[in-house]
Amino acid sequence: MLKRFRLPFVAVTALVLLLASCGKTSKQGKLIPKDAVLVFHINGESLNSKLSWDEIKKNELFNELYADSTLPPFIKSLLDDPENSGIDTKTDIIGFGTKDSLGGYVAIEGTVKDAAKFDKFNTFVTKGGSSMEKDGMNFISKAPMCVGWNKERFLYIIDMAEFGNMSYRSHNSDADRKPRDVGATCRAVFELKEENSLAKDEKFASLMSDKADMHFWFNTNALMNGNDMMGIMSMTKISDLYKDAVSTGSVNFENGKINIDFKNYAGKETAELFSKYQGGEINTDMFKRFAGKDIAGAFAINFKPEVIREILKRAGADGLANMGLSKFGITVDDFVKANKGDIFIAASDVTLRNDTIRYGTAPTDFYINDKPKAKYIFAVSINDKTSFNNLINAAQKLHNQMGMDSAAAAKPDAITFNSNDKFFAIGNDKALVDQYIAGGNNDFDFLKNISGNPMGGYVNIQGIMKALGSDHIKDSTSKEEFNTSLKFWQDIYIRGGKISDGGMTQSIEINLMDKNTNSLKQLNSYFGKMGQLEKARQKDMEDHFRLEDEKTIAPKADTVVMPQHSRH
Repeated sequence: MLKRFRLPFVAVTALVLLLASCGKTSKQGKLIPKDAVLVFHINGESLNSKLSWDEIKKNELFNELYADSTLPPFIKSLLDDPENSGIDTKTDIIGFGTKDSLGGYVAIEGTVKDAAKFDKFNTFVTKGGSSMEKDGMNFISKAPMCVGWNKERFLYIIDMAEFGNMSYRSHNSDADRKPRDVGATCRAVFELKEENSLAKDEKFASLMSDKADMHFWFNTNALMNGNDMMGIMSMTKISDLYKDAVSTGSVNFENGKINIDFKNYAGKETAELFSKYQGGEINTDMFKRFAGKDIAGAFAINFKPEVIREILKRAGADGLANMGLSKFGITVDDFVKANKGDIFIAASDVTLRNDTIRYGTAPTDFYINDKPKAKYIFAVSINDKTSFNNLINAAQKLHNQMGMDSAAAAKPDAITFNSNDKFFAIGNDKALVDQYIAGGNNDFDFLKNISGNPMGGYVNIQGIMKALGSDHIKDSTSKEEFNTSLKFWQDIYIRGGKISDGGMTQSIEINLMDKNTNSLKQLNSYFGKMGQLEKARQKDMEDHFRLEDEKTIAPKADTVVMPQHSRH
């Protein structure tokens, strides 16, 4: 059914994305239901200052789209200037999605600048729809979409009955669903009372007070509400853990980097639990012990192990957990007492190795592919040695039950582990694991950017790409794609775990190679070039297969066509 409305829907969605270069209003939550699952806010005014529409128009993909002779004149006028839609490009764009008894719907809202132009735009988008005017409001409905507007605001509603399939017991077909009156839904959102909207939600107000380029809001409680809990999970009280749970985030495009900040809120009891058992600072010694040659990434967390027991109790799952662990002679208390609260994961020495993949039983039914490999370690700090030995014995028992024989253990990349009184480490390289337990003082530059937090991590994008190299890439276009990305991405820092104003904070910092240009401008250029390269690569592949097909269909008289059994 939605296929018939693809062009109008794409036109609206594309316009909203194009308007990402424009906007800001007050009371953003007034037309957002308080039980909305997801909210996305674009600060157009801020984004426009960092990437103008004229710069977007220089993008290779934009020019290709604009050159399409099949585009209707009205769409071209929007590409010339989004304000030809009648939308105020100096105000915010807000989108949200919500669930209801009919499945759910998504919405896009913003500010009307020119009512006549906006009316013309909607006539195009909802061609053949039914119109009505009431109390200064205009509505045009054409299922699955409705647009409503007055002199100031506009609102698009798009039916999303698929939300009703989120329950595993839901097997209703499209024919079984009660059709939505999109016009009534649109009017209901316009008539929302403040107490039924996000206008007075303190967490939402706190999010929007941050002058970021973009904001997002995710209501876990609203998403999970009404969902069936499958099988054994329905016997627990897991829903108590995500009661009133909300995650918020903001995105800022700065020179040479993209900053993403998160804040996760929980219900009163769960929030008290996390506050009581909040972790301290990550153990930097666990990083310095790692002796990998070229580190690809590392992550560490510090927590109070008692929180595991408390979470299981609050969820009513402690009995089930102990029942399962008893098969291996351990309990939840053994796990809590064994660990000091430090976890570390790292990978290094990324390489490409030939991997033979079989797709049939014949000797020639295979092809050779390059597969990335790496050395890795998982390590924890030990609190009680006796309890930890119980965990190791349980792991060995599981290992034996899985049929891991001596032949498997003898492989070069076989899983191996080692420990002392302070640390336990497991990994796929014996020398690396043994070195970790022996200790070391390998200082890493990135530590200064992630230390001091209960959670910290680093991803060396540049190092990973250089390790993979471009030598294995055969065609010139793919090689250029690789080199373009190598010149663009640098690394990622992850920090978080602290409690602030009732929420747990996290942040992700994505660094680019060019430090002097705003990251939004860089992304515009990067994706424009990558899009063009990808299109060229696809064309090269199509030409190659077309020529191969022609050879197969009409071979020369003295040519024998043989099947190709391997590729690199």
